[in-house]
Formats: sequence, C-alpha cells, structure tokens
Amino acid sequence: MNHRLNRREALLAALGAAFASAARSSAQELLLLPPVAPAGNVRLLFFNTHLLPTIAQTVAGHRGQDDYRTAAIANQLDRYDVVGLCEVFESRRREEIIRVLQQNSRNAFHAIEQPKPWGRHLIGSGLLLLSRYPIVGEPHFLTYQDASRVLTSGWKADGFAAKGVIHAQLQLSEQPPAQVDCFLTHLESVSSAARAKQITELAGFIAAHTSPDRPAILMGDLNVAADYPVNAASTATEYGQLTSALLYGQQRFVDLWPAFYAERGGTSDALALEKARRIDYVFLSPPPTIGPMLAPTEIRIEPFLDEKVKQGSLSDHAGVACQFTLR
Repeated sequence: MNHRLNRREALLAALGAAFASAARSSAQELLLLPPVAPAGNVRLLFFNTHLLPTIAQTVAGHRGQDDYRTAAIANQLDRYDVVGLCEVFESRRREEIIRVLQQNSRNAFHAIEQPKPWGRHLIGSGLLLLSRYPIVGEPHFLTYQDASRVLTSGWKADGFAAKGVIHAQLQLSEQPPAQVDCFLTHLESVSSAARAKQITELAGFIAAHTSPDRPAILMGDLNVAADYPVNAASTATEYGQLTSALLYGQQRFVDLWPAFYAERGGTSDALALEKARRIDYVFLSPPPTIGPMLAPTEIRIEPFLDEKVKQGSLSDHAGVACQFTLR
C-alpha cells in the first residue's frame, strides 16, 4: 500500500461537503492534537469468522474444519486489546474462543455476548465482543426489527438470525479517567431495503448510548460496499447513505480506512483483497469537547492466511486491525 493519503485531508473529505465546517474541527481534534505523552496504545480487531451454524451450512456455504479454525482464530486474539467477532453463531464456538483466549492471556479479557434469540429467530446474532479493559456498567443490546425473509429472499434470508448490535462502555484508563463507547454489529446481507432500515435503527441506538464527552468506535460487517474511490460527499450510493446516517448531532463517525489509504482495502474475500469489496469497517467518532482522545495511528487488513485450511484462510473475510493512541 504505497499511496497513503494526507490523513487530515482524507478525514475532511470523508465527512462530506455538507459538514465541512464541523468536520474540519473534528478531524483536527482527531489527528492534530498538541503532542503529549501517550497514556497507552489500544489495539483493536474486527473479524467475521464465518463459523456458521449447522442449520445454515447447506445454504450459506460451509468452509469446513470448524474445530481447527475456531482454535486457530482464538489463538490470534491475545495480540489485541479489543476484539469484535461476528458469525460465531454456536455457543460451543464462542465458549471455545473465550476459553483459549483466557488461557493465552491469563484471564485478562471480559466477554460480552448477545442474549439468546427469541420469537421468529432460530439462531442468535453471532456477535462476540472481547475486551482487555473493564466494562463500565451494563452492556446494551439491540435486535434489528427488519430483515430479509424466506418468502421474499429464499433460504439465504437473514431473518433466521437475530442480527443486531452490542454496546459497551470500556474503561481505558482510571487516571486520568478515560472511557470509550464501543459498538459491534452485523447488518443484513441480502436485502438492501432491510439493511437501510437497520442502519436507521443502528444510528438511533448509537445516539442513545453515546456522549459528547467520550469517543466512540463502531466496528462490524456492514454488508455495504465502500465506494471506490471514496466520495463521501455523495449520498447517491449506499455507502454515501451509510456515512451520512452516521453524521448526526455532535457525533461524526469517520471511516478510518480512507483516512489512511487510497487503495480499495477489500475485506469480503480474504484471498482477493484489492479485488474484493470493502464491507467490514472501523469507524471512529472523536468527542468535540476537550478531554481524553483516541488518535488512530494505524489500520491494516488482516487476511489471516492459513495453509492448513483448504481454502487458504481462516475465514472467507479478512479482518480489520487498528491501533489507537490514548491521549
């Protein structure tokens, strides 16, 4: 990746012309803070694991070697401080990941899972949030109301799963006190109409659980292909509509990948990368007030290649890894 953008210019462009004045202030806060001694680094990973439940493997694809892949994925995770996983649908897979991670980290992590499915849903959300940092208060959960159905979308419909979003406030530092609101989600994969309604639900959920005094992170498989090249000033595309939905009030979420790189950054195919779609994201919203700040210093695509897996990688998706400096 040789074409690194000027980060300040990229962030301003990503926020769009309609928000240029406010965006310039947020971007400057995010990346041009006066130099101070950093309180620490925060290493984050989002990864769609493709650990599908047995009920879905015949119609949604079966990668196989689930026992090996579960353990191999778990063995990658103690390099990070905050981990968001999706498509870990079966409880035994989540339990194995947590067990291996705690063993490797000497029980350093807190784990949050979505509640059990109910009503029309046959399986849960598949979300698993892991944090080396303490959880402040109770986590919050939302199950999306809209999803594709078998009658309209066939057997690959997402309505079987209780897709939604997890929110947790993480205590990054006690002195000085610093928290971050962390959101993990997985959006509809089949119906763009249902996905648009989920994005509206997501934006409302974020608004209800954020504060202008804290930065916020949103990560997940959003199943929205990023524009390439990025043109966040346009709302003509689904990506433009997504980024516009995440610009509200005083919170302005920034898509971090184009703030660092001009390349496509594909994630939908771990082996294709630059030929793949970028549908897995990490967004950051800096607080507009003076206080503890998360400054992004690195973002990269992690294909998690593994020659022991027949297809060549631990999942069909690549992961997205970021590093932040807390200051």
